[in-house]
Amino acid sequence: MVKSFYGLTTAPRAWWPDISRAFRDRGWRQLRADQCVWILLDSNNQLKGIIGVNVDDFIIGGDETSKLYEDAAEAIRDLYRWWAWTSGQAEFSGLRVRQLKDFSI
Repeated sequence: MVKSFYGLTTAPRAWWPDISRAFRDRGWRQLRADQCVWILLDSNNQLKGIIGVNVDDFIIGGDETSKLYEDAAEAIRDLYRWWAWTSGQAEFSGLRVRQLKDFSI
């Protein structure tokens, strides 16, 4: 990103191409039905991960037994380290989200 800064009205628009490129380069695919949702498929087209994005809030989930998912999610966490990543419960776009033991939210 060049010339866009936090707090400017153009910042979200400049931010979107950066995260889109980062996700795509790491194997994530953007959904056509909702372009704020990205999925990670293995070589058998099995869903291994999903990311929801709202401006600078990410919510990531996936198959924790999958090396593909673990490596891809770690790459995203390594790229964007502005706050602590949390697990199990967090705030996403102003809503408190908690994952239960049965993996429902």
